[in-house]
Amino acid sequence: MNYQDIREKEVENKISQEFFTEYDCTKVLGDVDFAVSPKEGIFKDEIFYLWAEAKQKPTDVLVMLTQLVITVGKAKLDQKFTPPAFLGAFDNEKIAFVPYKDVHEVFYQNDFNWKAAPNDHTSKEFKQVYKQVETAINRFPWERYEFNFEKDEKELRKFIKDNFIEGKLGTTQIEITEYNFVHIFYKWLETVKPTIAVDWENGAYKYKIFERDFYLADLISENDETIEDLLVKLKKTYYKTEVIPFTNILVTLYNFIKY
Repeated sequence: MNYQDIREKEVENKISQEFFTEYDCTKVLGDVDFAVSPKEGIFKDEIFYLWAEAKQKPTDVLVMLTQLVITVGKAKLDQKFTPPAFLGAFDNEKIAFVPYKDVHEVFYQNDFNWKAAPNDHTSKEFKQVYKQVETAINRFPWERYEFNFEKDEKELRKFIKDNFIEGKLGTTQIEITEYNFVHIFYKWLETVKPTIAVDWENGAYKYKIFERDFYLADLISENDETIEDLLVKLKKTYYKTEVIPFTNILVTLYNFIKY
């Protein structure tokens, strides 16, 4: 496999064809160079395995990851989409993966100028994020995975197979974590709330029952039934509450989340 003397977009295309044929690499997320998600599943548009920065020629992994972090933060992609399992970077020789959870705190800076240009490697913002990413990664050095396309081809393919598992997250459920909790709640409001047969203004709100109560009923459940003593409980195909004067609240789409 030879990725020398070709343009950056060609590198992206070849990596996609060589290693990610079982996945969808066609989604465009702002200025992120490369995104990998499942091809199939109910939530294939909600799940990402990888967001990555790509370069045409050999580039320091930390430089590429820093540019990616600024690109994501500038467009607030971590708030618009469910964050991926991994952030990554590759050039025409190698590819590296870092769990999103290891660097997510960098996005929570309140005093950072996210308007900075991601590709200006000389700016103070770039240098600041570079140090933060370096520190974050060094805390978990065993979770930084780097592969040479030729020397480590077998190991790379195994890593992708073991970690980018189609259907594990997206066939029927999305795993809720501290990193996507809010994003999934807003998605729940869009997809599940409209199917709940309740008068919100004159019923639920009047008795201080809110959307979050139904969301929690879904969230804290096993086998389609709420397992805690909450104001609202999921009961297989309907919600139930004794707080407001009706027993069963029918729902046609429910429990698509998993904690």
